[in-house]
Amino acid sequence: MIASAYPDPITRLRSVLARMRGIRVSSIWGGTPVVSAVGPAVFGDFLPDALADGRFRAAPEPRVVGTGIASIPEALAVLRGGVSAAKIVVSIEP
Repeated sequence: MIASAYPDPITRLRSVLARMRGIRVSSIWGGTPVVSAVGPAVFGDFLPDALADGRFRAAPEPRVVGTGIASIPEALAVLRGGVSAAKIVVSIEP
């Protein structure tokens, strides 16, 4: 399965090729806030300070299942097992 929250032309092409091989493709198109005044206003001006001082809280709380790429199969197993209102996270260290 390929999942994309911001499908660009390359992602769309890859999804067509994947479908031809029987792979299920899912995507969400939310517009392009980065190229409008909305993106910088929210993600640059508001969100960093609001997260830092508690005016805005990310929800649901993340459920960290591991660290590093080796933990991705475990995270996928958690998702396959079924989750509801959960944010499954694999922390990737630089």
